[in-house]
Amino acid sequence: MQPSQARTTREPGPGLVALALALLVLVGGLLRVRTTLDDPGFSSSPPEGLLRSDPALLAYFTQRIAECGGIPPDFGAEPRIEHPLALDVPALFPVGPEFVVAGLWKLCARGLPLYRACLYASSLAASLLVIGVYLLARELTGRRSLGLAAALFAALLPANYRTLGFLFVGEDWSMPLFVLHLGLAARACRVGSRTSALVAALPLLASLGSWHAASFFLALEALALCAVFWTRGRNAFAHAPAWCALALVAVGGLAIPVLRHTRFVLSLPMALAFGLAVAGVLERRGASRPVRRVGLVGTVAACLLGASFLGSGDYSHVFGLLGEKLANFGVLPDDPAALPAEVRLMWQGPFATLAPSHALWVLGLGCAGFAWALSRLWRHEADERIGALCWLALGSLPLAWLVERTLVLPALLAAPLCAAACVRWRASWIGGALLAQALGFSIYLSGYVIPWYQPLVRQQELAGLVRALPALVPEGEAVATDFINGPALLLQTRRPILYQPKWEPKQSRERIERFLEMFFHGTPQELSRVLREEYRCRYLLVDRVQLGLGCAYAAGIPEGREPPPDSPAARLCSTDAAALESIPGYKLLWRSSPALRQSNGRPSDFYRLFELLPEAR
Repeated sequence: MQPSQARTTREPGPGLVALALALLVLVGGLLRVRTTLDDPGFSSSPPEGLLRSDPALLAYFTQRIAECGGIPPDFGAEPRIEHPLALDVPALFPVGPEFVVAGLWKLCARGLPLYRACLYASSLAASLLVIGVYLLARELTGRRSLGLAAALFAALLPANYRTLGFLFVGEDWSMPLFVLHLGLAARACRVGSRTSALVAALPLLASLGSWHAASFFLALEALALCAVFWTRGRNAFAHAPAWCALALVAVGGLAIPVLRHTRFVLSLPMALAFGLAVAGVLERRGASRPVRRVGLVGTVAACLLGASFLGSGDYSHVFGLLGEKLANFGVLPDDPAALPAEVRLMWQGPFATLAPSHALWVLGLGCAGFAWALSRLWRHEADERIGALCWLALGSLPLAWLVERTLVLPALLAAPLCAAACVRWRASWIGGALLAQALGFSIYLSGYVIPWYQPLVRQQELAGLVRALPALVPEGEAVATDFINGPALLLQTRRPILYQPKWEPKQSRERIERFLEMFFHGTPQELSRVLREEYRCRYLLVDRVQLGLGCAYAAGIPEGREPPPDSPAARLCSTDAAALESIPGYKLLWRSSPALRQSNGRPSDFYRLFELLPEAR
């Protein structure tokens, strides 16, 4: 199949293409904003209750950057995120989009609440994915019309709206950059110039610096290139332009703090890329295919061995999660003791196993693209760019099944695959397919309720808490609570917290694991003593639902079983007012308003705030 085949319609000019893409970005951004604002949970919630967990932490970084007009002076030793430790924020967190949102908030959104600025900026950023999809499809088909069809198709896939309403998450910024890199990389393979290769590397670096998970997608891309090399003998790194791009990525890996901290230059994707580069050098010197394969394997082994000695990014929780999911066929074991603590912590929410039925629904007609990719590989696809995309797409499916959150990658690849598959189709057939997908998308959106804002009382509870807390906890005093509510307190009250939801640093995971162990299996006296003496924290906020119920499995409590009766989990989550006020060493300062009710009419009673008193001598 050649890009020049089956040109049956007049191609749109560059100006019309640019206008169409701009309209797609604008309409896509407005659709995301409007759908969020019209969501019953979002529109009825007080603003103080909308941001929690990861979005609240990123909004906190944005708030600090906006206040300081740039990098905060204590960003290298931030004292509030894991009190009493001082964390190096640029080294531990992929801070990048926060600077963009902070700048836009200050310049264009004066008087606009921060959560609205995050919503507008992230919605526009996520909608930019159509540009990369267009470029990739345009390169694979040689036709602007199919590129535009692919961009429209991507905008109509429900799977590309996973983060709808989350306000601020890294993938909304990282994935449009990653697919832009893929499109530019496909162009660089065709053009063969150093400039085109370097240009393709720039959005990749920006993507890697915006979201930790982007490095895993890059590893899949590198594995796809290795598969093409191993099966067809074609090596994308056999030419000097690719070496220049690799050098730029390596330099960026040393210059960007979060990549430098995780030893990105020694990571699996870089090891594979270095291996392909060595195989490319051997090819230019006339080495046989077996020798080139040995060069690839030897280089990868040497890089990974060096990484093991020098230390690389700690992703044991990720690899542990993937391994346990494979061992258990994606089913969460009934007995939490069957899993390591850090795996129990990870196996929840967006890291749950993807239901195939859900994948089929949100990928829609895009599923046909993956069937086409399989057929092209079966027939030994001659175009190395299409072959690499097919390997990448098929490799992304098992990853998406293992970790639901990563469905974003096959969602982005589905449209270019379908465009390549439709290169011989009539325009009327393509229009019919787009119309059918648009109908499915409208049905999806018409009944969609953002689960993050359900139940509504959750936001009402949190808003009441952050309004009351500043009068109860002195400024500068830390509050111990779970990793979902903690960032909300940090953002809204600036009280230091002990636990945060970004678990890439091993010390962060170990902190949470220890807290859960004490909360569910220790005693109230032990918990109080550790918090006061080791963490210099005199206040404890307990969320009866999020901490008491939502974290029970992560703490090793099987579903349906109660924690030990003398444990902090049992005593601090009680709904008996007298019991809460009679725990030795715990002074009840505040409790959720009884006026807030669940759908069954009972008080929601999520929160209770305690002051931890010294033990009597």
